[in-house]
Amino acid sequence: MPALARRWSLSAVKPGLLLGARLSAGGIDHGDAWLAAANKTDLRESLLCLPDWLSRAEPWFARFNDLGAIAAAYAEREALTVPAEVMWTHQVMAANYGFLLAELGQRAAALASLQVAELKMALPVYYDREGQMHHAARKGARQIRPGHDDLNRLVDVRIALAALRA
Repeated sequence: MPALARRWSLSAVKPGLLLGARLSAGGIDHGDAWLAAANKTDLRESLLCLPDWLSRAEPWFARFNDLGAIAAAYAEREALTVPAEVMWTHQVMAANYGFLLAELGQRAAALASLQVAELKMALPVYYDREGQMHHAARKGARQIRPGHDDLNRLVDVRIALAALRA
């Protein structure tokens, strides 16, 4: 999405959005089993049914007729609807969601999501001897310094926050 690429101006790797669902004989996300693919023959036979299933995917794709629908589906998929509950591992997703909300002109919601992203991105990361991650120093834990692109993503989020606050 060009709008997101512009927002990630300093990041060498431009984080994108991932929206997906499982297509099956029952339609979209009906809990059906995966297609058989134990070997090349199974996979080939399974793929033969896909043309008949494509019409079942049309309503799912039709939902994404504007940026607001994409933002809502993304927030639901990535568990971003309650900013206080966003996991540390979803920091880039929270920033993407904030950028989408800013593009939609939803200033207050964009600020909330980007503030969560900034908070999560700025947290220190420590790993203890058992490989468990922590955000506070612990005896024997080793701090992992953020990489160059991590720092650039944080700056991109702070630039967006400053613009929204102005």
